[in-house]
Amino acid sequence: MNAPTDPVPFAYDAVPYPTRAQSQVHPERLAAIGLLYGLDPAPVEGSRILELGCGDASNLAAIAAAFPGSRCVGLDLSGAAIARGREFARRCGLVNLELHAADLSAESIPGGQFDYILCHGLYAWVPAAVREGILRQCRAHLAPEGLALVSYNALPGGCVRQAVRDMMRWHIRDLTAPHEQVEEARALAQFLSSAPNDTDAIGQALRTELRAALGKEPGFLYHDDLAEHYAPVYFHEFMAAAERHGLQFVADADPGELLWLSLPQETRQILHALTDNRVERHQYLDFLIARRFHHTLLCLPGRTVAATPQMERLSRCWFSALGRVVTPEKVAERNAVAVFERPDGARLETDFLPGKLALRHLIECTPQRRSVTHLAQIVQDQLAGLGAAEIWTVDSPSALARFLVEACAPKLALLHGAAPDVVSPPGERPVAFCVAREQAKSGGNLTTVYHHALVPEDRWIRELVARADGTRTRAELMAELDRLARESDPADWATWPAAAGDFRAALAKIAQLGLLVA
Repeated sequence: MNAPTDPVPFAYDAVPYPTRAQSQVHPERLAAIGLLYGLDPAPVEGSRILELGCGDASNLAAIAAAFPGSRCVGLDLSGAAIARGREFARRCGLVNLELHAADLSAESIPGGQFDYILCHGLYAWVPAAVREGILRQCRAHLAPEGLALVSYNALPGGCVRQAVRDMMRWHIRDLTAPHEQVEEARALAQFLSSAPNDTDAIGQALRTELRAALGKEPGFLYHDDLAEHYAPVYFHEFMAAAERHGLQFVADADPGELLWLSLPQETRQILHALTDNRVERHQYLDFLIARRFHHTLLCLPGRTVAATPQMERLSRCWFSALGRVVTPEKVAERNAVAVFERPDGARLETDFLPGKLALRHLIECTPQRRSVTHLAQIVQDQLAGLGAAEIWTVDSPSALARFLVEACAPKLALLHGAAPDVVSPPGERPVAFCVAREQAKSGGNLTTVYHHALVPEDRWIRELVARADGTRTRAELMAELDRLARESDPADWATWPAAAGDFRAALAKIAQLGLLVA
């Protein structure tokens, strides 16, 4: 994230913004949504990708590493962040990643045309001139068939965060040192969030937001909640600005926001009766659900965007899943309602037997992906094994596709436009995903080839990933880690799989997570 006027550039140099892989803005997700709405975006491998406000390129570096045939360019005003990103790219050997310090409000920026332009979490935190610059650069650098993603804090849901931010900024108004501002903002949030509970909805919403602020890393709190600029906007306001710059609405790029299909029929009818304009209809939906964040996908004018998802185009997509099966005994039972749940508590309940089998399979092979065609064949085979082959009819493939898209609303299922290559089981000389390998050497999150950020609970996983560079055999890796385990605090190595068979199984598990690529 960045901004063009003092003191914000120095603030981002002095207090680094914590950046990490953002799976919801990955070009393969944008490609899938574009396909679903009738467009033909470029395949991610071999595409040209631009990230505006890339920070230290933690997100873009993982994309470049997973798709080495792509050309990735990142721009940010913070010279310190760009320097960190360039050094990380050098250590990873990412020759397809270019990083430049640039002012997005300038008339022109480096780069040429791009198939995908990403601008995540920046738009609401910069001055008006930079907001206009972001949209101007999207229009100027977007390829004819390209897609641009701009994410931003939205109203009406963002008003609660605005209130908490105003409280904290007023409280720290006389402080100048970043660490003092963060400490005092936390102290105020702790005090206000500890107020006695009551039934007042506004008070409850404020306390929920205050508790969320307490859980943030200092860099997030300082730059997101205490920054000088913060301007959440209504969707119709954002789209008015985008249209002034010659950009057209495609859809919300977060597959979890495919809400239309999960709304009650009566609600959909009312929304359609209010207006036949897609932008206005989405604005009414924002009012309905009090949306607080948008991932708006844009394209150039003149392209025909479908008004609703085109299910037949899912044949060019993949699905994965998050969560667990709450009622495993119900999955294979006809007419029984099975319950699936995400880690955050979101649930999906269904008695659709092909859908239950498909979702269970996706959860079992998480985070691997399955094409719709492959998934349909798996479901057919399982139905036959259950003696229920007759359930699969000529209409079943389209019904399963619709079920999977509906499962994206609570984010039990995730939609993808690409499936990166992952080797499982690993080879004789295991090779970790280069981004994760470099991250493992310095601590923090490990980014998988699937663009997920993991925090290993076991030290030996981090040590293994750091050493898996293809120069050591599996036996050599095990011996080296075994020696390290004997020399270290046993508490840090409680789960170390010292037996050879256990080590092979552990390698296979790490490969399945997307941390090993060969």
